[in-house]
Amino acid sequence: MKLPINELKKYVSVKHSNKELVEIFLSLGFEGELIDDGIIDLEITPNRGDCACVLGLAREYAAKTDQKINFPQLANNAQYNNKAQIKEIYIQDTRACPRYTGAVINGVKVKSSSPTLQARIKSFGMDPINNVVDITNLVMMEQGIPMHSFDFDLIKGNKMTIREAKEGETLMTLDKKINHLVSGVMVIEDAGGLMDLAGIMGGERSSIKATSTKILLQAAVFDRKIIRQTAKLLDKNTEASYRYERGIDAEKTKEAIEMAIKLLKNECSQIKIVEKIDINNLSKEKKIIEFNAGKVKKLLGIKIDQKFIEKKFNSLGIKKINGKYKAPSWRHDLLIEEDLIEEIARMFDLTKIKPQQFTKTNLNCRSINKSYYQKLKIKNRLIEQGFTEILSYTFISDRDFGWLNLDKQKMLTPIKAVSKEFNYLRPSLLVGMLKVFSQNRWCYSDGMKLFEIGSVFYLKEMSHIAIASYTLNDIAQYTKEKNKIIFVDDSHSLYRQYNLKKAFYFLEMDLSIFPKNINHNIQRLNLTNDFNNVSDFPPMIRDIAIVVDGKISSDIIMTEIKKADKSIKLVEQFDEFTSSKFEVGKKSLAYHLIFDNKKRTMAKEESDRALGKIIEKLKNKFQAKLRE
Repeated sequence: MKLPINELKKYVSVKHSNKELVEIFLSLGFEGELIDDGIIDLEITPNRGDCACVLGLAREYAAKTDQKINFPQLANNAQYNNKAQIKEIYIQDTRACPRYTGAVINGVKVKSSSPTLQARIKSFGMDPINNVVDITNLVMMEQGIPMHSFDFDLIKGNKMTIREAKEGETLMTLDKKINHLVSGVMVIEDAGGLMDLAGIMGGERSSIKATSTKILLQAAVFDRKIIRQTAKLLDKNTEASYRYERGIDAEKTKEAIEMAIKLLKNECSQIKIVEKIDINNLSKEKKIIEFNAGKVKKLLGIKIDQKFIEKKFNSLGIKKINGKYKAPSWRHDLLIEEDLIEEIARMFDLTKIKPQQFTKTNLNCRSINKSYYQKLKIKNRLIEQGFTEILSYTFISDRDFGWLNLDKQKMLTPIKAVSKEFNYLRPSLLVGMLKVFSQNRWCYSDGMKLFEIGSVFYLKEMSHIAIASYTLNDIAQYTKEKNKIIFVDDSHSLYRQYNLKKAFYFLEMDLSIFPKNINHNIQRLNLTNDFNNVSDFPPMIRDIAIVVDGKISSDIIMTEIKKADKSIKLVEQFDEFTSSKFEVGKKSLAYHLIFDNKKRTMAKEESDRALGKIIEKLKNKFQAKLRE
């Protein structure tokens, strides 16, 4: 957004130098640079559509410097009809176009704009076209309300319709391009067909010509999402679409029309207002936000005086109503309490809020979640034994419930089921296990061993563990009560109902009674908290692949690698295989080596030296060879 400082001065007294203005807007959250002696180019964030105009930026500066806005003197805008008299204006969907404001003006003489108007247009980085188009562009840049002008005599028939486009319709726009439209795009049509790509660009057929004498000025409100989707779909990003998709001030369309009329009278003194229209279907709902002043210090880390907060809220147009706050019509980004606190931070000055280091505290091991470590130990032991963990749905269907043959009175159900497939909370982990064995592609393998730890619900919530395998010995070692092991074979009803291909053994129990050799004594764990500072510099990652005796454990190799150099922070194995290319009894092992230096970025030469030490050590201790 290019901000001519002379335009800013029309709304507020500028008390700072141009360079100081750039810094002030930066403190308000808008990065910018002085591109000319009198123009600042500001980066407007997508949530601040209100600042894509001079008025919006003037509001920000005024609030920061404790000033009031000098609004331009406009004509009385009370005489607007809520229904067009000359030509009917029909809005098909008032959600897509909640407000339509316009004025029919006669006696217009289309010509080049005055030098003053042309200079103002150029200061915004735009090219002058003619007095009518330049005025609508200037109002948009000043007030943030996109406008469009039609040649009234080229509007065919007695009705204009604002509607959704139909699949396959076409429209030639002002850029002389034919646009192929789809449903969802907003258009305006008359008796002769489409005449405007609403909120994006006008149509060529009804555009202002040198011979135009009667015009329709339009300042409408269109749905932000529709405009955004249309602009992306048709690759038409215009100044109007830029503002619509970020949100305009729907309450200020009359002011935009009145400003345009005032400027037009300066260019064409003989004009006559034929009719003013304002079809307003805006929602009456107010954006009310709860606010707790005590939360300001908690979020910002500084204490800010309540009087300062109230004064700045008032300057920003945020009004207090019964202890709560109402966001102004132009601020679409103010929705929750944290948004208001951000406004306080901006007004206080973002650059003055300094980062603070967290207070050091002594961590107490008593706060550690022991059940977590209990589950982790069990999981790790089962994985060591060749089991794979599964995670199944917590809900079961009516069909699952029927097959389990359980007491319905003891089942727990969600208040509102997502679908018929999720009517009950699972009473057992068996259903999930059955579905995995039924569907898993390894079902013909003898080696599938699964376990799951999770909540079950039967009268109450309980934490269970289930293990399953094709082999009885894999299961039997975890219980003395062999009668609790279920053998799901082809004689079992569940075998047929879940379409199993092979029988398996299943055991489920309460997690708290799982065997002691697995469920370790939690008090004996070393649960001290060990923290390492994260390095400020990027790690160096190198790979190494070696050929060693097949009987040597990879874990032993990894341990020796870690000992070889202090700069090695992590060793990860990513490959292991045998090949006829190796000597008999040999295998290949490959590792990622992650080096780290907390004082500086590690040079390749340093990691080369460390890698050389590692290779030498592995050769001497394991007769390892680098894989070619």
